[in-house]
Amino acid sequence: MATEAELFEALDALEASRPFLVDDVSRRTGLTLVPGRDQTDGAFAVHRGSDPAGALFVEAELRVPGPAATAPDGILILWVSPAVEVTARAVTSRLGPEQDLIVPTPRQPADAPVYAVYRKPWGHLRLGFERGVRGRLVRIVLDATGYP
Repeated sequence: MATEAELFEALDALEASRPFLVDDVSRRTGLTLVPGRDQTDGAFAVHRGSDPAGALFVEAELRVPGPAATAPDGILILWVSPAVEVTARAVTSRLGPEQDLIVPTPRQPADAPVYAVYRKPWGHLRLGFERGVRGRLVRIVLDATGYP
């Protein structure tokens, strides 16, 4: 089972590895990313990988800017392994209390996470926590597109 410290180390390494490259993200997440042909367009090329037994991440989606994109870099979405227990308190302790919150609307699915958004020099780090008693970190979005 991976630890909270290992997750933060992986996150730091991914942040430092920008611009996001498919092979590098695959190596750092332990997931083999392959082109998602159904969702690739001129703006972004989408690559996906999954492994239900992944130590840190069970799924990843990388959106790399394509020829028609105006974004300087892409978006990396990571689904955190259920075996990794990271709470909002641990994140605040590590990253600080300066964050914005995105709360799901009533129209969103019941399992839509609550996001803590941290502004970084390279973009936004969004950390999605499950709603309810456990409040476990379930999703991570590194958005380096430069869009608000």
